[in-house]
Amino acid sequence: MNILFPANPIKPKAVEQSFGWEAAAAKEAGFGVGRIDLEVVLGGDVKIANITPHSEVVYRGWLVKPEQYRAIEANLREHHQSRLVSESAHYEEAYLLPNWYRLLPEGTTPRSIWLEPGTDLSNLDEIAKRVAAAFDGPVVVKDYVKSAKHKWFDACFIRDARNEDEVKRVVRNFLDIVREGLVGSLVFRQYLDFRRIGIHPKLGMPLVNEWRAFLCYGKVIYLAPYWSNGDYSKGDKPNAAPIEMLAAGLRHHQFSSIDVAQNADSADWSVMEINPPGAAGVPEGGNVRDFYQALRASARS
Repeated sequence: MNILFPANPIKPKAVEQSFGWEAAAAKEAGFGVGRIDLEVVLGGDVKIANITPHSEVVYRGWLVKPEQYRAIEANLREHHQSRLVSESAHYEEAYLLPNWYRLLPEGTTPRSIWLEPGTDLSNLDEIAKRVAAAFDGPVVVKDYVKSAKHKWFDACFIRDARNEDEVKRVVRNFLDIVREGLVGSLVFRQYLDFRRIGIHPKLGMPLVNEWRAFLCYGKVIYLAPYWSNGDYSKGDKPNAAPIEMLAAGLRHHQFSSIDVAQNADSADWSVMEINPPGAAGVPEGGNVRDFYQALRASARS
């Protein structure tokens, strides 16, 4: 099995510096390490090097658009006789919130609504009315892929969905931040009270007992705390069983990733996000070497 990392644009025969630790850990675990040129992210040609022919390949790199991922898949198949472990159809299921939201059992993730692509986002009055009609209490806004949680109180968290002025303010700020990078359209998600473990020292946002799991055909192979900050002794560590139950809709994925958080007043867990596993980083509270050893062990089984 090979791991495909972004190439360094200055030194094309080396892995991009941001993924250097991962590449070293992958080699130590016994994986081959390939490189993909940055041009694919910029809309250019796919250029892949150092892939063993007739092999399985795990992409680990920047978050790319589904059409770019399909181009990577086609290049590996046609020029290297190799296949991506996460096929493009599964990548797109995990990439867009409306896709993965439909895979989850009802009530296992914060209730969400979304606007269709092409919706007029300049009509903030109409958007605020839709949000006020759908929710009672706090919500967060994002697009189909990402949020602006680094601007938690100004472009992500809406204290009261019924306060139309507040909805318009936060949505306007979010749109100003993402600009042409908006994916799909707007998503509004109910803000649930999860088990608190602290406050992020830089972002000022509440930290909750959140964990990231990687799975192979729906079975947890690696689990780690999402945050490096916060006091995780204030919450429980999830067992594999509840995560695998929440991720039951992903059992057809050979490789997947899911973020879960503990509900405030119980030992139950909810889904925060489903992630394309190739672009889901080893979380702040995790260990890159342990992740690649676990991935290697799952490849052997």
